[in-house]
Amino acid sequence: MFLIVLLISLVFALPPRRSFMSREIESAVSTTSVEFWFDEQYVDHFSATNRETWSHRYFYNDTHYQPGGPIILFIGGEAPLSTGTVGEKYSVDFFARHLGGVKVALEHRYYGSSFPHGQSDGLEALSSRQALADLARFLPFVKRRHTLPDDTPVIVVGGSYPGNLAAWARTQFPFAIAAAISSSGPYLAQLNFPEYLAHTEQQIRKYGGEECVSLIGTAFSQAEELLTKDIRVLAEIFDVSPEKIANATVYDKANFLSALLEPCTVVQYALPDNFTAPNTDGDIKAMCKTISHNVDSLSIQENSRELRAYAAWLLSRTGSLAGLTFRFNDTIVELQNTSMESPMAVERSWYWQTCTEFGYYQGTENTTMFGTSISLDYFLEICYRAFFLPRLHNITRQEADAIVTESVSITNLEHGGRYLKLNGIYVTDGTVDPWSRLSYTDTLGWKNGAYLHPESEFSLIEDGSHCSDLYMSWERNEDVRNAQLIFLQRRLGLVGLEQ
Repeated sequence: MFLIVLLISLVFALPPRRSFMSREIESAVSTTSVEFWFDEQYVDHFSATNRETWSHRYFYNDTHYQPGGPIILFIGGEAPLSTGTVGEKYSVDFFARHLGGVKVALEHRYYGSSFPHGQSDGLEALSSRQALADLARFLPFVKRRHTLPDDTPVIVVGGSYPGNLAAWARTQFPFAIAAAISSSGPYLAQLNFPEYLAHTEQQIRKYGGEECVSLIGTAFSQAEELLTKDIRVLAEIFDVSPEKIANATVYDKANFLSALLEPCTVVQYALPDNFTAPNTDGDIKAMCKTISHNVDSLSIQENSRELRAYAAWLLSRTGSLAGLTFRFNDTIVELQNTSMESPMAVERSWYWQTCTEFGYYQGTENTTMFGTSISLDYFLEICYRAFFLPRLHNITRQEADAIVTESVSITNLEHGGRYLKLNGIYVTDGTVDPWSRLSYTDTLGWKNGAYLHPESEFSLIEDGSHCSDLYMSWERNEDVRNAQLIFLQRRLGLVGLEQ
């Protein structure tokens, strides 16, 4: 799942534009990873009068298929997919190899090349509800198209937001989906999500030490102060033009500071100690050691010493910030670009979903480590300016905020939040992952907001990060993968019985 707070610093290389007006599905069924198109997907599954269709991209790999084996469907999320999705990188390959299954990956509408009308002007058709209906309509087609038996069982796999979709698909379509592997799913929609940064701070303190928390916190405090008092020094530290950050509004400042939140990425996807080799540091510890070393290498008389040390670490990871947009108004213009080739196409689609379904906004108001400038107000202003005002010209900001708040509540009513009430769902989370704060937890009971069916299962992976069980490179998760495999084998044995 992409970090909302890193909106400005993310740049994606999207695939070239494809014609959505007329595309024929490839006639040959390949035995390797191949791109295909489903030309009969509805734009709006819930309209009784609009039966318009579009071409939906998917990937197919039958290398491991044995007659009678299942479909292992990797659910796409807020990013483009590729042939590598059904390669050997993810645990879908492990499951397909041991179950004799075919690997299929369905791209999420309005991401990658899967844009109805070839652009994102009609975002009203972008929602988790439509995406789930896409899955239901796609499954009978993929069986026909690739001459699989009608009774071929289906296992869905997803991580992060697609982890939500995997669990919800099993819940909504138990007659079509035998089991779900749901990794790191933030099932609970939540408008303001301060727990994300609180958890990030806890993990940095645990693995990097109190000194690291203090150094990063001081660096952010210095950055906030310089944004107000000395733009010249701040620009010099980050090697950006002073004009880019001069006379910054409150929202401009939030944009700039969002680009500095790289520790969130480190924690979210952290590799643990001894991952690459014995006696090697994990990602969090390595980050903290580097920043500490950078501080020690600077003269104690150096102004903004901690910020300079932090900036040196940041720029060594992300590269130059000189090409980024810090002006809030420019960001709004970029988010209104409807081209699927826009460098902000992914952010536009995902931001729409946060504004109309999930929230997930990671403000810094309640942290001691990342300053106080990135507020919930900042995110809600993006929703208002980028999406609601262009559509509803007379809408006020207060009215737009009410829409976002209500939309988050409706999402939990529709999908159930942390209540996973059907069997056949295997849930995993990592203790390091900040998104685990919105996922299922066995420390809460039914009365306190969480439930997992007795015939579903849950694994909390010690030192695990976001979706780490889906990566085959995490060999230490072999026990979890084997437990998931046994779970799936048991579920396949139940196909055809009463759900």
